[in-house]
Amino acid sequence: MPISSFTQLQLAGNKVYYIHTADDEVKMDSFEFEVTDGYNPVFRTFRISISDVDNKKPVVTIHSLVVIEGENKLITPFELTVEDRDTVDRLLKFTITQIPVHGRLLFNNTQSVTSFTKQDLNENMISYKHDGTESAGDSFSFTVTDGTHTDFYIFPDTVFETRKPQVMKITVLPVDNGVPQIVVNKGAPTLRVLETGHLGFVITSKTLKAEDRDSIQDSVTFRITVGPEHGYLINLGKGNATITTFTQAEIDDMNICYVLRDGDNATNDIFSFSIEDSGGNKLKNQQFRLNWAWISLEKENYVVDEDVKFLEVVLKRRGYLGETSFVSIGTKDGTAEKDKDFRGKSQKQVQFNPGQTTAIWKVRILSDSEYEVSETFQIVLSEPVMAALEFPEICYCGDSWILMMVKSTVFIPSATYNIEEDIGELLIPVHRSGDVSQELMVICYTQQVSATGTIPTTVLSYSDYISRPEDHHSILRFDKGEMEKTCRVVIIDDSLYEEEESFNVTLSMPMGGRLGSEFPTARITIIADMEDAPIFYFGNTDYHVDESDGFVEVQVWRTGTDLSKGGTVTVRSRKTDPVSAEAGVDYVGISRNLDFAPGVTMQTFRVTILDDLGQPALEGPEKFELVLRMPMNGILGEPSKATILINDSVSDLPKVQFHDAVYVGSENSGQISAIVYRSGDISYKSTVRCYSRQGTAQVMMDFNERPNTDASIITFLPGEIEKPCVLVLVDDTEHEEEEELRLVLGSPKSDSPFGASIGGQNETLIKIKDDADKAIIRFGETKFSVNEPKESGQVSVVKIPVLRNGDTSKVSVVRVHTKDGSATSGEDYHPISEEIVFKEGDTEHFVEVEILYDSVREMREAFTVHLKPDENMVAETKMNKAIIYIEEMNSMADVTFPSVPKVVSLLHYDDIDRNRDSLPVAGYPVICVTACNPKYPDYDKTGSICVSENINNTLTRYRWLVSAPTGPDGVTSPMREVDFDTFFTSSKLITLDSVYFQAGSRVQCAARGVNVNGDEGLELSSPVVSVSMDEGMCQPRVAGAVGAEPFSAKLRYTGTEDTDHPNLIKLTVTMPHIDGMLPVVSTRPLSNFELTLSPDGTRVGNHRCSNLLDYAEVKTRYSFLTEATKNPEVIGETAPYQYSTSLRGSSTLRFYRNLNLEACLWEFTSYYDMSELLSDCGGTIGTDGQVLNLVQSYVTLRVPLHVSYVFHSPVGAGGWQHFDLQSELRLTFVYDTAILWRDGIGSPPEAELQGALYPTSMRINGQGRLVVNFRTEARFRGLFVFAHPASPLTSMVMCPDHPGLTFNLSLVRSEPTYNQPIQQWTFVSDFAVRDYSGTYTGEVGPVYIPSQSGVHHPSCLQSQRASYL
Repeated sequence: MPISSFTQLQLAGNKVYYIHTADDEVKMDSFEFEVTDGYNPVFRTFRISISDVDNKKPVVTIHSLVVIEGENKLITPFELTVEDRDTVDRLLKFTITQIPVHGRLLFNNTQSVTSFTKQDLNENMISYKHDGTESAGDSFSFTVTDGTHTDFYIFPDTVFETRKPQVMKITVLPVDNGVPQIVVNKGAPTLRVLETGHLGFVITSKTLKAEDRDSIQDSVTFRITVGPEHGYLINLGKGNATITTFTQAEIDDMNICYVLRDGDNATNDIFSFSIEDSGGNKLKNQQFRLNWAWISLEKENYVVDEDVKFLEVVLKRRGYLGETSFVSIGTKDGTAEKDKDFRGKSQKQVQFNPGQTTAIWKVRILSDSEYEVSETFQIVLSEPVMAALEFPEICYCGDSWILMMVKSTVFIPSATYNIEEDIGELLIPVHRSGDVSQELMVICYTQQVSATGTIPTTVLSYSDYISRPEDHHSILRFDKGEMEKTCRVVIIDDSLYEEEESFNVTLSMPMGGRLGSEFPTARITIIADMEDAPIFYFGNTDYHVDESDGFVEVQVWRTGTDLSKGGTVTVRSRKTDPVSAEAGVDYVGISRNLDFAPGVTMQTFRVTILDDLGQPALEGPEKFELVLRMPMNGILGEPSKATILINDSVSDLPKVQFHDAVYVGSENSGQISAIVYRSGDISYKSTVRCYSRQGTAQVMMDFNERPNTDASIITFLPGEIEKPCVLVLVDDTEHEEEEELRLVLGSPKSDSPFGASIGGQNETLIKIKDDADKAIIRFGETKFSVNEPKESGQVSVVKIPVLRNGDTSKVSVVRVHTKDGSATSGEDYHPISEEIVFKEGDTEHFVEVEILYDSVREMREAFTVHLKPDENMVAETKMNKAIIYIEEMNSMADVTFPSVPKVVSLLHYDDIDRNRDSLPVAGYPVICVTACNPKYPDYDKTGSICVSENINNTLTRYRWLVSAPTGPDGVTSPMREVDFDTFFTSSKLITLDSVYFQAGSRVQCAARGVNVNGDEGLELSSPVVSVSMDEGMCQPRVAGAVGAEPFSAKLRYTGTEDTDHPNLIKLTVTMPHIDGMLPVVSTRPLSNFELTLSPDGTRVGNHRCSNLLDYAEVKTRYSFLTEATKNPEVIGETAPYQYSTSLRGSSTLRFYRNLNLEACLWEFTSYYDMSELLSDCGGTIGTDGQVLNLVQSYVTLRVPLHVSYVFHSPVGAGGWQHFDLQSELRLTFVYDTAILWRDGIGSPPEAELQGALYPTSMRINGQGRLVVNFRTEARFRGLFVFAHPASPLTSMVMCPDHPGLTFNLSLVRSEPTYNQPIQQWTFVSDFAVRDYSGTYTGEVGPVYIPSQSGVHHPSCLQSQRASYL
């Protein structure tokens, strides 16, 4: 029981207890008490600490989760949570017992989970990822525990606990991303009478059905793109109006029908449609076909005699015959009676089998042996199945004169009726003639033409009348003797404006008579209702515009009760009376139609205002008028006239400004004229100041100042538009860079009463160039000719002037050197390479080259002399190449070919005569065929001449000339000699490689005959041929275009699996080929292709890893070009002579071995080791270090790659044009470091004191030095030290693989304890080397501290150094 007081004796006897009764989770409690001995009270507070006891069960709250199809959704405490007041969030665990079917539960959006905590939910770490399937929902099951209890409550039920797994439902919102699909499209096999009375077909889901897995049927919409030809579609729920759209739901409800137009006798129809869902996904170009058959009687009347036993009635079927059709047939008594005068066949139906077009039904005629007047009866067709009935479906049988008498004729007396829309109802008379003694019934129904009808039960908008269907609701009944009835049609008077419209009223299916030929149908015309017509009018009566605005915008409005249709009105301009503004002078006359789309109420148009035809004059306000005319689908309202007022008092004010923002002039021209332009009214005299403001150009030094005074006034006389503002320039002899100043306009004045103004271009920038003073060094001539000495020992000297023009005030140094052509240095001339120094004032130097006698009888030879750029970068070098021709007197033998050579494609070399008219193909070599070549077309005539002339065709000397491609305008470029050899091609062979020409280029060869003694004769040139623009081996994707196509490059380590190239790095470059392209691949930057592609050896040193080196020139073990001349993977030849060494040369074939001509693809492959990539190829090694908590380290090799697509250009700089691309290839090496992180490196077992070393990071710093960080752990009482006074040994790091490499070891940090401390160390190499791979040994000195030692600095208890490998 609760107490309020107790004694010390009760405490000592353990009689007083504290009982915790609260349900809250408060961890503290207390009570205050008073202790007294009867005299002295003491007050104190007794505090109680309450320990946690897990005695509450979790309470789970579950809501549904909504996610978009294919998306990721966080599961937050708003959807799923659990509460447990005595358990922390991280211990409240959800365990998945049934995973989701259509998705996954993810932790941190990355990894799937099967359990998670409340803390994960609070931190937004748990999400549900839907897999994108077409599912409407998903779910998963789970249980909850707090670590103590496995049962829990489900909110709001906190009375009964459960252990059953709970289900969290997931609602998936579909994404409309699927295209609707046709499920059923069977077409219509027949027509039948619809409930509207029309003949048609109800389209149901059994004949046409579309599905969209993302949409409901209401949103799957059919849109008619091409309507049916013989009918139209209606929606039964919306009346008889033609529809162009409907939904699958409406098809399912059987509301969509095809209706055949009345009177149309077609047998098939078709309409096209597209299907669209609510997401905008479309299925296009679908068709629905309709086929049907017509059944009728062959005749309308049969004349039969009573003595004839049988009457055969013929039924016809036409149209679609693919189905079995049925029709009911029977008789109807007239004056003849059934079973007395005739007996119909017992068969009540006639069947038409597939393909059958006719059928016969017999009627037995009974002879009663009594005299009777002529009698008649009817044969009636009804209830067709898989067919429709057409006229005649009733026939009359009897004597001919009786048939005529019994026919009562019904007709409409007039063919046309014109009515107003507000007539209300129209009563059309229907007359009957002939035999009126019997009753007659006829259907009077309506047919749509341009007017639209609607059924009475659902009167629709935009309808013009209430339709009369062709059924029993529209029957007119004529009683006996009655000759006239009225057919009532209700006309709808709406608020819509409509042009004249019409519909037909037609009679059909007469019973007890027939239809008259005049008239079974009447055309009803509803004339236009002008009260509903839209009204066109101007938005304002007056518009004001400035003459300089260029135009005025005018609004025309359309208002009225019916704007549902388009409308048109014509707007015209006209002069005022009296005449003010004139068309062609003040404005551009207008006469145009304004088209208003349905629903549009306003249109805006512009009228162009002319600014006095370029001769402004202050004229004052002028005006003209705009009027509306010829409205269509509307009428004119007020105002139908608008006045335009033109004002020029501002725009025609005289205005002056500079014509251009920038003027550029040369210093040596003496002056620059900046044009000042005057606009507005120029009939008055005007003045303006044009003054200068210096910038980088200085007054007196570069130009004469124009001050801001009246001395700088420019005067415009009446009629003058432009005046120059002349700035005088100071010309000196020193070259200066481009300088600038400004000219400014100010103080405008005019004799005009309104004064003058300055325009927006009130200042201009003056740029002064000094190109004339620029120092230029060049050769005096570009061609020199010198005779070869006649005797040995003699030399001829050619003097080549080198000139300097322009500024000679500075010193320039240029180098002149020779270069071999057909003449060879040392044999034909003495080479030179010397510097020429142009001192201050020097303008000319001469270079002398000595020509040698070579005792060889030969044709003209040539070499070139070149100028290098100015080393002081003062002067520019131009005309930096000169050709020296060495002429040899009487060098030519009397040898000549009997006919001119021909240039043909190597593709046609074997059959030149047959391909006489074929142009050479782009992308394949051409060959020069001389008259002494057995392949020559007329060799049978020229061969004997070649033999008699002793011509050795194998010694023929060849030259080639090429021009740039012919332009689109047909302009051709001059022929230029191809005098440039590449490292793999020659321009002196019998063939010319395809890199020297392109599609449209013109090619010519020159052949010089040589006799059997080796003496050269005269040279003959072939006719010029053009390379085909249409045919090529590898044509570009865009005709006539050249450029850099994309390439791919790969860097791969071969490993030991590649037996031919083990443990190497394979570099592969693949690129597309187009005709005339020369691909260049290198790991070094590419430039100066005239030198890079030449046979000179400079490329060998600069591009060691490239396809520019032949197999004998490479310094690495492998190269892109090999000794092979054919790709072993290609079988046979793609084209003739593709691998002919004698015609193309071995070096050419070695290069083209890398081209797959059939696939138009280059592939260059080479193998390198790491050292070659680093030392020869420009590669670099970068260390990515080690990722924390992982067991691997990364090292990346980076290799630059430069690719150029080179094309020969006879007119380009250096003869080549190129498109350059650049990339970088990376190869990452991964090595395991798990042992370093897990176990460390232990000291040797024999060591007295044990420890462990753990490397933590390795890298190469910016100076290229190795930096290693590691930590040690002493497994004894003590620590490691770098050095100790009691021992001569110090800690150190060594590498036997690099004996000359030393390291700087230092202790970075140590734990302040002797109980197995952890210490951080680092060592850095003293030098940088390229390769640090090897074995490293670290030795650190241990110091043992006895447990009884109380000193802080131990003396000498050091053991031997601990060594780590």
